[in-house]
Amino acid sequence: MERPDTAARSVLVCGPSDVAADLRGAGHHVRSTDNGAAALDLLARQPADVVVSAIGLPGCDGFAVCRAVKQAAPDTAVILLTALADPHDVVHALDAGADHLLPVPHDRQRLLNRVAAIQAGSATRLADLLLSTFADLVAATDALRACDEENRRYAHQLRNSLGVIAGYAELLSDPTDHSPDTVTMAKVIATTARALTP
Repeated sequence: MERPDTAARSVLVCGPSDVAADLRGAGHHVRSTDNGAAALDLLARQPADVVVSAIGLPGCDGFAVCRAVKQAAPDTAVILLTALADPHDVVHALDAGADHLLPVPHDRQRLLNRVAAIQAGSATRLADLLLSTFADLVAATDALRACDEENRRYAHQLRNSLGVIAGYAELLSDPTDHSPDTVTMAKVIATTARALTP
């Protein structure tokens, strides 16, 4: 079992079971639920040092969980898990009092590093939140660029294929060598292929 750098922390995970498993595997004392209201009930009975919560939850969302945690126990660190698909998630997380944001699907090592930084007291909320968000956006931009390159390759291959189809259709459209139906179909194919090729 992998041990954290400092003493094990009490962690409440509200959301993905793989997050809870990763933290347990690192030696943390973990309770978990997949319901926001249930998470608040668990915290009322037994506080936690760290709360890791998804945003989209039944019962109440992760922002509401974060606000309630920060109101009841301001020193409890809250990590929100988000797809970062909506830039407003960062603003809502800050408003709710979140200490950190992590993208989903989560990276195990980043999660453990974030909890270790909280344990060591070296995490500065705003700077860390902005830096982690920026890093996630850079990674998303790189992924989009890679997809864009791949799409360009596919578009090039498609244009080449359409050019070949248009060429064969032109050959088939010679009325002296083929039936009238074949010639009509070939002309339709050739016209369509030309229209699709920029």
